[in-house]
Parts: sequence; structure tokens; C-alpha cells
Amino acid sequence: MRPQAPYKNIYSNDTTNIGTCTSPYHKRFGPAGKEQVRATVLEVKGQVDAHFIQLAHGQVPWYKSRRYPYSEHMKWWSEYFDVPMDKFSELGDLQAYVRDGGDILADFIEVCREVGQSPFVSLRLNDVHHVENLSNLHHLKGFHSISKFIAEHKHYMLGKDMQKWSDKALSWIYPDVPEHMLGIIREQCEDYDIDGFELDFMRMPYFFKVNETTFAERQAVMYKFISDVRSILDNTMRGDKYRFLCVRVPSLFEMWDSIGLSTDMMNKIGVDMVNVSSHFYCNQWIDMKEF
Repeated sequence: MRPQAPYKNIYSNDTTNIGTCTSPYHKRFGPAGKEQVRATVLEVKGQVDAHFIQLAHGQVPWYKSRRYPYSEHMKWWSEYFDVPMDKFSELGDLQAYVRDGGDILADFIEVCREVGQSPFVSLRLNDVHHVENLSNLHHLKGFHSISKFIAEHKHYMLGKDMQKWSDKALSWIYPDVPEHMLGIIREQCEDYDIDGFELDFMRMPYFFKVNETTFAERQAVMYKFISDVRSILDNTMRGDKYRFLCVRVPSLFEMWDSIGLSTDMMNKIGVDMVNVSSHFYCNQWIDMKEF
């Protein structure tokens, strides 16, 4: 029997806030590195049980990646966008820290262990921030969000209007898209001592062309994907320490159909926690009764 998740308060840290927001531990336009990563965890010491970190937008590794090293990302960006390698010296905040060898995930886990917070990774499954810049040359806009995989698979996008969030997302009907995300998850679970993983379906909640797929087709893709994640978590446990699986899902059930999600499916797979999220922090549109 799987243990019940013991957490009462979970805290989501999108990481990019560390460098972009002025705070007691980060001056405006000041540098950001290990000290600031630690400060975001210490800020809520004794107040939260589990701390979820989103490593920027998920595609570009803010950790030591074997699959897609940061040096490889810089080399690809230089060639694809025609940017001289010395231009990367202009990267600031956490991007500069990672460029110079920093490991944000390792820093995060270290301080979580020190203060008794359970470290989770929260992965945005279809984030499309800055993807509209794919056709622009000689820039670093979106360096932390646009990956080689996205550029090489832009023909999988759901639409052509690069000003629409929904059009910029990749279609998951193509097997190599969920397989790519599984590779990211597998690497982080194998290499880092985390207590669990959150699959963020809310960033962004567009995965299929609804008029070209059936719910059964969409559900089959997501059933396999979430099942594979469950297996990765079980197979990479350190000792007998169970790893929890959380899903961040739309707060309106009407949106689940287009993603291919259902409560029965999640129960069958072994999802431990469901993070019901509105579109924005001050939005209260939630099907509370149904949930």
C-alpha cells in the first residue's frame, strides 16, 4: 500500500523570482546565486512541509544535466540564433550562476534537508514563454526557456499565431514530445535526492488539437505518460524512501477533457497528491464541490 502524503503546507518556488524580484535577499538588478537560492528556502523555514521548485521553465537545465549540458545549450543557441559565444557573458542573475557551473537543484535540496522541508521538483510540461522569439536572430531573449528540442520540433506546435499561448505549445500526440519530458524527469530522479515530483499541467494547459483527437486518444497518451513517471519514481527510490507523485491540474473540470485527464485514471496509476490551481493567484474559479 502506498503511504498517504503527510504534507499540510506546500510552497511553490518558480526560481525566476529569485533574480527578477526585489527582496530582502536580492537587490534590484543585483547578482543571484547559491546564497539567494538558499534564502528562498530559509524565508519559509518552519512554515511549510514541502517545497516545490520549478527550475525556470523546465526545458533548459538549471542543474547538472547529462542529457543536455548547459555548455551544449550555449553552443546550440550560438549557432541557431547567430550569437557570438562571448555574448553569453551578458547573462545575468541565476543564468550567469548556472553558466559558471552552479547547480540550483543541488543547492535547493541541500538547504531543504537542513531545515526539514521535503524537496520536490515541479516540471512545467508545456511552457511556451518566449517561444515567439524563435524566428529572431542575434538575441538572448528566452535563453532560459527555449531549448534545442523546442526549436527542432516547432512543426509540432498547435497553431501558427505566435502571440497566442495555445498556438505555441507542442502537441503531445507525437510520442517524442512526452518521451522528451520523461527524459528530463528520469535524469532528475536518478541524479538528485528529491522526495517527490509534480507534473504541472497548468503551464500551459494545451496539449492536443481537440478537434483532431478524441478523448480516448488524449487519455491514452496521458495514461502512459503519468504511469511512466510513477514507474520512474518507484524505480529510483533511495533505499525504501517512497517518492510522492503530485499533479498540478486546472481548477475547472471542463478543462480536463482537452488534456486527457480523469480522476479514475489518476487513482488507478497511483497519483498521491492533486494540486488544484486557478489560472492566477488571485483567481478563485474552482469547482470546489466537484473536487
